[in-house]
Amino acid sequence: MSIYISSTFEDLEYHREAVISALRRLESDYYAMEDYTASDERPVDKCLKDVADSEIYVGIFAWRYGTIPDGYDRSITELEYRTAIEHKIPTLIFLIKENHVWKPGLIDRGDKEKKVLSLRSELKKEKLLDFFTTPDDLSTKVITSIVKHKSLPKQDIIRFLESELKIGIQNVQIETIQGDRYDFKSGGVSELAQELGKQIPEVSTSYELALKAYTVNRIDEARDLIARAEEEKETELYRIYETHGKIEYKAGNYSTAVEYYKKTMALRPDDLEIQNRLLMALYGSGDYYEGVRLGEEVLAKREVNSDTDPTDVAASLNNLAGLYQAQGKYGEAEPLYRKSLKIMEKALGTKHPQLASTLSNLALLYDAQGRYAEAELLYQKSLTITEIALGSEHPSLATMLNNLALLYKTLGSYEEAEPLYKRAFEIEVKALGSEHPLLGITLNNLASLYKALGKYAEAEPLYRKSLEIYKKALGSEHPQLAITLSNLALLYQIQGNYGKAEPLYKRALEITEKALGSKHLHLAAMMNNLAGLYQTQCKYVEAELLYQRSLEITKKAFGSEHPQLATALNNLAELYRTQGKYAEAEPLYKRSLEIIEKALGEDHFELAIKLNNLAILYQAKSKYAEAELLYKRSLAITEKALGSEHPSLANALNNLAVLYREQGKYVEAEQHYKLGIKILEKSLPNHPNLASGYENYAMMLEETKRPKEAEKMFARAKAIRERHAKAQKGD
Repeated sequence: MSIYISSTFEDLEYHREAVISALRRLESDYYAMEDYTASDERPVDKCLKDVADSEIYVGIFAWRYGTIPDGYDRSITELEYRTAIEHKIPTLIFLIKENHVWKPGLIDRGDKEKKVLSLRSELKKEKLLDFFTTPDDLSTKVITSIVKHKSLPKQDIIRFLESELKIGIQNVQIETIQGDRYDFKSGGVSELAQELGKQIPEVSTSYELALKAYTVNRIDEARDLIARAEEEKETELYRIYETHGKIEYKAGNYSTAVEYYKKTMALRPDDLEIQNRLLMALYGSGDYYEGVRLGEEVLAKREVNSDTDPTDVAASLNNLAGLYQAQGKYGEAEPLYRKSLKIMEKALGTKHPQLASTLSNLALLYDAQGRYAEAELLYQKSLTITEIALGSEHPSLATMLNNLALLYKTLGSYEEAEPLYKRAFEIEVKALGSEHPLLGITLNNLASLYKALGKYAEAEPLYRKSLEIYKKALGSEHPQLAITLSNLALLYQIQGNYGKAEPLYKRALEITEKALGSKHLHLAAMMNNLAGLYQTQCKYVEAELLYQRSLEITKKAFGSEHPQLATALNNLAELYRTQGKYAEAEPLYKRSLEIIEKALGEDHFELAIKLNNLAILYQAKSKYAEAELLYKRSLAITEKALGSEHPSLANALNNLAVLYREQGKYVEAEQHYKLGIKILEKSLPNHPNLASGYENYAMMLEETKRPKEAEKMFARAKAIRERHAKAQKGD
C-alpha cells in the first residue's frame, strides 16, 4: 500500500513528522518530500509522478497555499491534489480546524490567502474529510482513515501495536512535571493505538487479546491474558516478558516491571530498546544506582555505534542526567543535560519540541538547586519552543505551564501561578479529554496552590476530582493515587480534622508499599507524613518509629549526603525537640545543616529552614545569642532566595520577633512583627497565618501596656478567622 503525503512544509513540519513516523511503524510505503534525493527530474514532475503511482493520496492543509513553480499558475500542493483527482486515486483530506490557534507568520496573505481559502472551500465538499489540531491528533486521524479505507490484516495491526508500544523506547527521555507526579508519557498509550486495538477481534490468541486489553486500559485483564499466553507458549517468550513489563509499568508496579524487563534482556541482551525501557522502570522503582549503571552502559554503546541517531545519544545523556539528579548529584547531572542540548540543537535545530523537554529538565535541576532565575528563563524558553512548534493547544504545553506555575508557587507568586494551572487544565481537557491522568496532576497541583493560600474549601474538591480521575484511568492501586491521598490527608491535618487524615495517610502507605516495595523513597515520604500527624496528636512513640524507618530507607536509598536525608534527620530532630529531648535533637539538626550546605550551597532556602529549626531549639534552651545569629542568617537566606515579599520571610520575621519579645527587647520585636504582618497582608490577606501574626503582635502590645492597640489587632485576627471559617463552609 503506497501513500502520498501532500502538504506545505514549513507550517506543517511537525505534523508531517508525526504522520510519517506512524506510517513507518505501519510499515507502509509512502511518498514524502523529506525522502527525495537529487535527480534529473524537476521537483514538480517528480511529485506529480509519485502521486499518480500511489494508491492513496493524503492531503493536509493549513493556511498556506504553497510554492507556485515556474510555468504554472497553481502551487505544487494544489497540483498534487488535482493529479490525484485526475487519476481517480482515493483522497483523504485533512484541514486544520478553523478555530485552532495558528502562528500568524504561518498564514498566507494577499493573493495566496484568496487561493488557499478557495481551495479549502472546495475541499470541504469532499466525502472523506476531517479536521485536525496537533501533530498527534493528525497522525491518529490519518492512520485511522487509512485503516478504514483499506482494512488491515490482524497481524499488521499486532505488528503496528507492538511498534507503537515501543515508540520512544530507544529515545525516550525521563521527562518530569515538577511536583507530585509519576511518568505517564512512556507508560501511556496513544489514541491511535487505542483505535487500532479495538479492531483486534475477540477470536484471537491470548497474547493478541492482552495487547488489545492493554491499549484500551483494561490492565487486570491484560495481566491475566499475558500470563495465559505464557502458559500456552503461543509466541516467543521475550515478547511475552516485554509486554508483561509494559503492563506492570503502566499499572505503576515499577519493581515488577523491572523483573520482566530483566527477563526480556536475558533473552535479548543486545536490544538497546529493552535496556532503555528497563532504565525507565528502574527510575520509577527508585533504584537509581542500578539505573545509573545501566544508563552509563546504554550511553557508551550508543556513543561508539556510528549508526546511532544523534538524538538517541542525546536522550541517553538526558536519562543519565535525570538519574544523577534523583541521587542528588547535581554537579554530575548538569553537564550531561548541557551536552544533550548541544547535540539536539545540532541535529534538530533550536526550535524542535524535543529540545523543549530537555530544557525543562535542566530547569528542574536549577529549581532543585534554588537557582530560580535561571530555571525561570529555561521554563519560558521551553514554553515558547513548544507553543511555536506544536501550537497553543498541545498537551506538552500544559506540562511546561505546570512546571512554570510550580516555580511561581515556590517563589510565592501565587497570582502568577494560578492562571498557568488553569490554562494547563483547559488545554488538557481539550486535547486529552476529562479523564486523562495528566489532568489529575494539574488538579492536584492547583489544589496544592489553594492549600498554600489557605483556600481549603476550594482545594478539597480538586483533590477529590484528581483521585476520581486516577482511579478510573490507573486503578485503585497506582502510586500516583497515593500521592494525592497523602496531599488530601495533609489538608485535613492542617484543618485539625485528624480523624479524616489518618486513614488516608495509611491508605497511601499501603498503596505505595504494595506498588513500589518496602525500600522506596516514596514510602519513606509517606511514613514521614503519617509521623507528622502522630506528632501533632502527641503520639510520640508511633511518630518516632515511623521517622526512624523513614530515615533508614532514605539513608539506604541515597547514602549519607543527600538533601532528602537532611530532611529526614530534621524531622526526627523536630520530634525530639517537641518532647524536650534537646540533647538528642541538637546533633541531628547540626548533621542536617551540614548535608544541606554541602549539597545545595549556603544560599538555598532549605538551609534557611534548617537554621530556623535549630534556632528554635537554642531559644528553648535560653541560648538567645546563638538563636539570634541563626534566625538572622535564616532571614537573610530567605530574602535572597525568595525575595522580600514571600510569606516564608514573614514567618522568619515573626520567629525573630518572638525571640526579642522573650528577652524584653520590645522595640526590636515590634519592628519585626510589623514587617511580617505587612508581607502577609499583601501576599495572604485572608490566611490564618496573618491572624496568628496579629495575635502575636497583640500579645506583645498587652505586655507593653497598650491595650487599645492590642484590642484592634485581636479584632483583625478574629475577623480573618471568621471569614476563613465561613469560606471553608462555602457560605
